[in-house]
Order: sequence, then C-alpha cells, then structure tokens
Amino acid sequence: MIALPPELWIHILRSATEVPYLLNSDVVFPCSSPPPPSRQELQEQHASALRTKLAVALTCRSLHAVAVPLLYQAVSLRSAQNLENLVRVLESGYGLFVLRISIDGAFDELLRSQYESHIRLLSR
Repeated sequence: MIALPPELWIHILRSATEVPYLLNSDVVFPCSSPPPPSRQELQEQHASALRTKLAVALTCRSLHAVAVPLLYQAVSLRSAQNLENLVRVLESGYGLFVLRISIDGAFDELLRSQYESHIRLLSR
C-alpha cells in the first residue's frame, strides 16, 4: 500500500463515495443547478457508496480508521432492527459521526405513531 497521510485517504474516500444531495438540506434553485435525484436514485447511490466505504474499512486497520467515520455520516432506518442498531451506534463512540438520519417507507409511519413525543424532542 502507498503510504499516504490519513488526511489524503479521507479526501480520496470522501470524493470517491460522495452522494450529491444526501447530506444537503439547502433549497435547490432550479435554474442554477441540475435537478436533484429522485428519492429512489438517492437511496441507490447511498447504498453503493456504503458498499464502497465498507469494503475500504475492511481492507486494513489504517483504512478502517479512515472509513468508519464516513460510514456513519448518513443512516437510514427501515426496520425496528435498524433502530436497535442505531441505538447501539449512538451509545458507542460512533454516534459522533452521524450527520443525517432518514426514516424510510412504512417504518416512517410506524415510528411516527409510536414515538411522536420523542420525534418532537429531536426536531427542536
């Protein structure tokens, strides 16, 4: 492996796995940029980026340290099992890396009905 400083590996991995609009909550002006991808396209791009980040994280210890913070930037909840995993992640040190949590599909409605008061607290 080529010896590069961790800062360069972070930049390389971030550039290679960036999903436009995934972490961006800014308003997009239709005349100034291409339209954002559909929700389905965004999920597919995110899944592909996660596979790449995981592959890099499993390569060696030094790349693991670089890739793990990027793995947890955007978390998608699709089931109760995902929610349990997220709780464990947040309780571990990895919760510091989470920048976005999205709740998808039917699980969104289930969570909203069962945890409405908790969601209100998180939204503040």
